[in-house]
Amino acid sequence: MSKILAIYNEQETLTGLAALLKNVMPDCAVTTAQSGIEGIEKAKAEFPDTILLDIEIPEIEGFEVIKRLKSDENTKDIPIILAGGTIDSKSHAKGLELGANSFLEKSIDENVLVAQINASLRMKKAEDLLREEKEKLEALLRRTQKNEAISALTGGIAHDFNNILTAILGYTEIAMGRTQQETPIHTNLEEVLKAGYRARDLVKQLLTFSRQTDQDKKPLQVSLVVKEALKMLRAALPTTIEIRQDIKNGSGKVMADPTQIHQMLVNLCTNAARSMDEKGGILEVILSDIELDSRFTDQHQDLKPGPYVKLTVSDTGHGISRSTIQKIFDPGFTSKAGEKGSGLGLTVVHGIVKNHGGTLTVYSEHNRGTTFNIFLPRIVEEGSQDIDLATSLPRGNERVLFVDDEHVLADLGEHMLKPLGYTVTTKTNSIEALEIFRAQPQSFDLVVTDMTMPDMTGLELAGKLLQIRADLPIILCSGFSEMVTHDKARATGIREFVMKPIDLSEMAKIVRRVLDKKAPDGETQ
Repeated sequence: MSKILAIYNEQETLTGLAALLKNVMPDCAVTTAQSGIEGIEKAKAEFPDTILLDIEIPEIEGFEVIKRLKSDENTKDIPIILAGGTIDSKSHAKGLELGANSFLEKSIDENVLVAQINASLRMKKAEDLLREEKEKLEALLRRTQKNEAISALTGGIAHDFNNILTAILGYTEIAMGRTQQETPIHTNLEEVLKAGYRARDLVKQLLTFSRQTDQDKKPLQVSLVVKEALKMLRAALPTTIEIRQDIKNGSGKVMADPTQIHQMLVNLCTNAARSMDEKGGILEVILSDIELDSRFTDQHQDLKPGPYVKLTVSDTGHGISRSTIQKIFDPGFTSKAGEKGSGLGLTVVHGIVKNHGGTLTVYSEHNRGTTFNIFLPRIVEEGSQDIDLATSLPRGNERVLFVDDEHVLADLGEHMLKPLGYTVTTKTNSIEALEIFRAQPQSFDLVVTDMTMPDMTGLELAGKLLQIRADLPIILCSGFSEMVTHDKARATGIREFVMKPIDLSEMAKIVRRVLDKKAPDGETQ
């Protein structure tokens, strides 16, 4: 209901005006005041949607009332219709300069009055909407700036951490290759390696979240991501929430971005937990394989019959009403005013599911809980074998120049490649690396260089090396860099751009692949 404040000197005029407005505008609430001071106080207390103001009022004149209202942060946006007295051109100009929106003659015409008030109400509504949008944009700008700062910080941390992980993974693999399998030492080293891989994936997740970028989809064992996410959630959720899980062993794989699947599950579980904040309850996660027939897929656009992975997340919270279910995937929607979070959790879930060619269903009962079912297309692939470090890796006898400003990583490169038959020269200074290559450009078959180094970056070094010898195969490695992408690296003549940490198997395969690849002019390296 719109609120109108009428400030007039004469009680008779106020009474007649209030009666008229209630008759022609029954949806409006009318408040009256007989002096400028009283009118200002009521405007500050009640925040009307528009004000009818008589110029000739006691205590202070109408123009002074406008000035005071427009100078107050809480009342400056209220539209004011000036009326009464002699409204000549000077009064018009003065009123407009002070902030009045329109004028009425002393003898009020009912139609003009209603039209003026409706125009003011529309103006007020439009201004309120503009202010809301402005506030949203300002909040978005603040979040964007915060995300940019987080992204920069995360990138710096990722670079250093990935260098550390490269050393941990590399030397662990080398040590495993020198110990007998099924011994306590070998078993312990396997656990170190697994922990290193988990840390590597965690860094990738942090980078993906902070940069809001997608990773490539690949065959993914969803059960592994689900179990990892539930471990994290158990530590984060209150003990009043019991987590039950039924993860079928050997559940199928999907073509997916592991970070997005992780985010999807975390968002669903966090949303479920919030519905049980007050009394606690049970959060249940079920993962299984399922065959969907045409009776189901016909009800869901873009879905085809066949094998799927079904992920179910259910809670025993307060439930979601039927009317609300239609809105829960809308951006910014929250079920409670002031609820924690951005209101984007389920919107993100919906987007991830659709991005992976799947669908989701929601079922809820009041005070009995909610169940989300996610269906993702399952892929059928030949059984894969676990990687055995004892198996032979690709080998060679070429000469490699390995450049990294960290001694431990330069030494690691030599320890990785030398046992595979390569002759390795290491340098921890990019300038020295350039000089040794310039002196003997045909003495090296491959250069492996770090990206971030003092004096000269890996990208700059690669450019200078290629000026000396255009057919030189170069592998550029980076712990993190927003300046270089795969496409940009290859456009400069670099054969491979690799993100750290790099394990022994990956290093062996990449080096062999680059050396076996034909040069741009068609000659085999």
